[in-house]
Amino acid sequence: MFDRLAQLFIPQKSNNYRPRLVQPATLAIIVSFVLTSQALLSYITVLYPTILGYASQIPPAQVIEITNQKRAEAGLPPVVYNDQLSDAARRKAADMFAKDYWAHNAPDGTKPWSFILAAGYNYLHAGENLARDFTNPQAVVDAWMASPTHRDNIMNAHYQDIGIAVVDGQLGGVETTLVVQMFGTPQSTAPALTQGSQTTLVREAIAQEPTAPTLTPTQKPQLPDATPTPTPEQFVPTQISDLNYPLINTFTLSKVISLSFVILIFVVLLIDWYVAWDKNLIRISGRNWAHLAYLGLVIALSLIIKQGLIL
Repeated sequence: MFDRLAQLFIPQKSNNYRPRLVQPATLAIIVSFVLTSQALLSYITVLYPTILGYASQIPPAQVIEITNQKRAEAGLPPVVYNDQLSDAARRKAADMFAKDYWAHNAPDGTKPWSFILAAGYNYLHAGENLARDFTNPQAVVDAWMASPTHRDNIMNAHYQDIGIAVVDGQLGGVETTLVVQMFGTPQSTAPALTQGSQTTLVREAIAQEPTAPTLTPTQKPQLPDATPTPTPEQFVPTQISDLNYPLINTFTLSKVISLSFVILIFVVLLIDWYVAWDKNLIRISGRNWAHLAYLGLVIALSLIIKQGLIL
């Protein structure tokens, strides 16, 4: 048993001085397994969305909790969950998927504030943060906090309410998870404004570009009397506790399988290179150092590059 296992990793006479794991036939089997597993993950995601999914580790309640933790650290009062703002966030996410865009403003010019008003929330102050392709709430909030404009939204002392939507869908033909965070202060509870202070700070924050959009104080948007562009489906406010999330994150599982395969081949090539050097084996073909450098770069990039975008 040990001899057969050794043949997979260690070059010796029984495997023609080439570990079986890096021989063409074995590599073909491994690659086929990886590709098949990726296809199965996509198939199971469709059939059993409660088991596999893309938003499994981003409960809206935790995003709100972490957001309030950051505010508390700065001595700010917590923002309170609001059904209408969450409804607005779901409307915004649905609009992005329906019109296939990743921006604060829709291609037809619809602004975030249209969704807030359409949800029945009459605001004095309002703000929006967007994120996509993250796998856990801490990473989402950390990315927002690392961006000055997004951080300004989270730390804005004017905001009293918050709404969150975490929605799966396709953007540009790619499966993704959108996180829409809406902040607001209703007109009914806001302090009276003195003459000359009719401006409201409206901030837009979404994570995609390395440099966040420049935010400037603007006049409170004056929307036309017509009803904002309707969304294709009827939205019903849903309590955070009512939302169901898959048990396993598809993106993370897929990444683990692929990265495990690359690390396995890297380790085998490293062992092969050491044994060949130690025993002065002469290789007619094959340059292990080149393969090791390439696979090492792939592993390093996989570990360094952060998942997720904000806007």
